[in-house]
Amino acid sequence: MRRFIWVGLALALALPARSNNATPAYHPGVGDLMTTLVQPRHIKLWIAREQGNWAYAEYERKNLAEALTKVGTNTPVYRTLDLPGLIASSSSDQLAKLEAAIKAKNGVAFDAAYADLTNSCNTCHQATGQGPVHIKVPTSMEGPFIDQDFAPQP
Repeated sequence: MRRFIWVGLALALALPARSNNATPAYHPGVGDLMTTLVQPRHIKLWIAREQGNWAYAEYERKNLAEALTKVGTNTPVYRTLDLPGLIASSSSDQLAKLEAAIKAKNGVAFDAAYADLTNSCNTCHQATGQGPVHIKVPTSMEGPFIDQDFAPQP
């Protein structure tokens, strides 16, 4: 009996403490990641171009590409869709065009690539069943979500 108690006590001391009030690990969903990682980069990229800060625009373009990759890495399958593949197919060309426009400091090419990327976001939202989420090219720097159209979408 004593041996059983000592073994039980040794095991109890060796195990990490557990609490009935332990907080479960947080695993952000796609919407959380889009709102916290992707959308701010999309906005800041546009603002950098508006301000003519090409170095910062490139910085945010890289961050936007990394944020999109992180979304796909965090959620490799969204519903039944290959999310990393869908993200890559809907953003790689546009991000490359943005990179070229930024290097050339070409505002016209930037605007076209940014609009194309924004449209690709909406196409991806449609494909994933998130059609009500409609991203737009900002028209002003007023407000926190200047790149989103909150009106009902057809």
